[in-house]
Amino acid sequence: RKEWYDLRAPTVFETRVIGKTLVNRSQGTKNAVDYLKGRVVEASLGDLNKNEEQAYRKFKLRVDDVVGKNCLTSFHSMSITTDKLRSLIKKWQSLIEAHVDVKTTDGYLVRLFAIGFTKRASNQVKKTTYAQTAQIRLIRKKMFEIMTREASSGTMKELIQKFIPESIGNEITKACQNIYPLQNVYVSKCKVVKYPKADTQKLYESHGSLEDTGSKVKSEFKEPEVQAELSPRVQELQRRLTEFVENECIPAEAEYQKALGTGEQRWKTVPPVMDRLKARARELDLWNLFLTREYKEGAGLTNYEYAVLCEIMGRSPAIAPEACNCSAPDTGNMEVFAKYGTAAQKDKWLVPLMEGKIRSAFAMTEPAVASSDATNICTRIEARRGGYTINGRKWWISGAGHPKCAVFLVMGKTDLTASKYGQQSIVIVPADAPGVSVVRPLTVFGYDDAPHGHCEVVFDNVWVPKENLILGEGRGFEVIQGRLGPGRIHHCMR
Repeated sequence: RKEWYDLRAPTVFETRVIGKTLVNRSQGTKNAVDYLKGRVVEASLGDLNKNEEQAYRKFKLRVDDVVGKNCLTSFHSMSITTDKLRSLIKKWQSLIEAHVDVKTTDGYLVRLFAIGFTKRASNQVKKTTYAQTAQIRLIRKKMFEIMTREASSGTMKELIQKFIPESIGNEITKACQNIYPLQNVYVSKCKVVKYPKADTQKLYESHGSLEDTGSKVKSEFKEPEVQAELSPRVQELQRRLTEFVENECIPAEAEYQKALGTGEQRWKTVPPVMDRLKARARELDLWNLFLTREYKEGAGLTNYEYAVLCEIMGRSPAIAPEACNCSAPDTGNMEVFAKYGTAAQKDKWLVPLMEGKIRSAFAMTEPAVASSDATNICTRIEARRGGYTINGRKWWISGAGHPKCAVFLVMGKTDLTASKYGQQSIVIVPADAPGVSVVRPLTVFGYDDAPHGHCEVVFDNVWVPKENLILGEGRGFEVIQGRLGPGRIHHCMR
């Protein structure tokens, strides 16, 4: 009933076939081509030009015609990823934006958006770089003039070629040098407001020759299997881990549950079998496998190599990951310390975590707000008495109930006047600090997942020294994004 068609990008991009799209076969009066025309697909410039450094730009292409099994596309819009935009926003600078509607020589009416940020002059002493209102007006005027000139002087193809090396942004930076120094100037978005009259000949010219036009393709498209040869060391780890999980972890599950006890006892007990399995995992060199080779503290594996091993641990999800010191939320927290922590923070917290002597928790989600959007969190982290005072209520904090939980990474707001993604910070809070209270374990369908649990935790005037700040004030989103990526991958692996 369905057929696969190749999606082809114009010749302005290096990669010509950017993917496939599925459509119902032509039948009776229903023509498959009619369903394909007008489809909009999105592709990263990193994939289109085989250059990962350009991956922050996204292009949307519209299917304008179908030749054989090839969908010929044309430019629809361009934008910059939100991660890239967030990385540009910092404190003590002015953000300047402008937009303009302009027509290219081949009839496209496009809307261009530019964004730029002020920067310190070479001899500037003052910390802030806020431009005055009159300067911002002049900079916007320059943005308007340059975008109009660059777009109206050429075709759509020529305009796209100016996006790739960011020549328009460079022109704006040079033109505004005498008004106020700028940095990180980009055409952040371009979208077609009105298309010219359809010209099939021009569309074919923009795509060049189609060597496989009309060639027969298979009716079923299968994703290629990702295969990579495992090193002898990883193959040996794979063999040892399989034997460890199958012969020691899985048989120990019943003993673990029995030793855990019942009622309140489950929150106070670490079954002795876990310490025995941890010792055994260290003997077999199956310890801290999650930390990749970019960290000197890690086991020297790639994410792919760890994926193979993590899948094996998933056969005994309650025991095997913890026995190998590869369980959440400790893996994410250890990666935060390894990636962003100071030497003192690593010595105090990362070392005992990697030795399996303590456990940890990450405190972000709150009951009062929709915390899936972390900009909503209300917990305050205020600078006082040479350190920080934390006040807030968190819940669904995994690991907070464990008897060995010794440290929290807490996300809160340090500066309510900063930009949307610059208000949040991460601080280290010892679990035994005055004012930290684990209120209760929360349940999912009646299960509380003792002994680690998912708990409601209150921070009431909790004070920590300034040395407990991770990376710096206002850099909380940077930290949690660095933690989120590996954490999600690890969960999928298991």
